[in-house]
Amino acid sequence: GTSDEKATAMRILASEIISTDPQTYDQATLGMSPANYVHVVTDPQQWGGGIELQVFSRHFEMEITAFDYHFLREDIFGQGGGYKKRAYLIYTGDHYDVMTWRDDQKGGSVQKTFSPKDLLAWQRARDLIQSLHSEASKNGRCKLQSQWRREIKKRTKNQQNSFKGGSG
Repeated sequence: GTSDEKATAMRILASEIISTDPQTYDQATLGMSPANYVHVVTDPQQWGGGIELQVFSRHFEMEITAFDYHFLREDIFGQGGGYKKRAYLIYTGDHYDVMTWRDDQKGGSVQKTFSPKDLLAWQRARDLIQSLHSEASKNGRCKLQSQWRREIKKRTKNQQNSFKGGSG
């Protein structure tokens, strides 16, 4: 199906799992009532993040490594779960994309999952994220990072302006 159909299916899957497991996905975990959360996660204009990645990690019995190239952040969902597969995702600031590699040794097939023990795949993913980060930084496209740096600079300047110094 189309990517919209796949996204809808994933939203429905997450909502079903969350609504049928109130012990795991309670208000404290979700930050809102499970009913409200299910409503939000099924809205095509909204999408979740870490909670859904945890849901998918458990459901598909695989580790999911999510990279945010704006901040060079790496989160691994399902780590320590004994899973035999791992997928790598890129968070663009708006949504997640699956990282794939073409495997020339397997007739050029596209590979989406890897062994968690495959350090070469992990390093390739990290190298790609570093490259995307460097390119985006040079071109001023690391919007989240730029906003964060401006906010830090503003807060630091405000703190310096309000600091009187001296000894008590």
